[in-house]
Amino acid sequence: MLDAHPLASVLTSMPGIGVRSAARILLEVGDGTAFATPARLAAFADPVIRACYDRKRAEGKRHNAALICLARHRCDVLYAMLRDKIPYQTRPTSPVPARRNP
Repeated sequence: MLDAHPLASVLTSMPGIGVRSAARILLEVGDGTAFATPARLAAFADPVIRACYDRKRAEGKRHNAALICLARHRCDVLYAMLRDKIPYQTRPTSPVPARRNP
């Protein structure tokens, strides 16, 4: 069914996006027209991602360093899922305490 979708080849052309990922993206996001900007789409993404980013920023990391940490965290999670042969499971997020300035 995915092959019949006009955006299938667009999505699967990105490295790391296969048939299953492309199908999931289309199910969750559709053709993207529901989101006015990339920022709106990002806000729709899994809150776990934002919590991880916020935690790194609260630790004093700059924006770019927090993004690198986030990418590394996602790779670590993916590796563990593959190694243990278990699906992704969301965990409840806790609010990040406000950063104090000295």
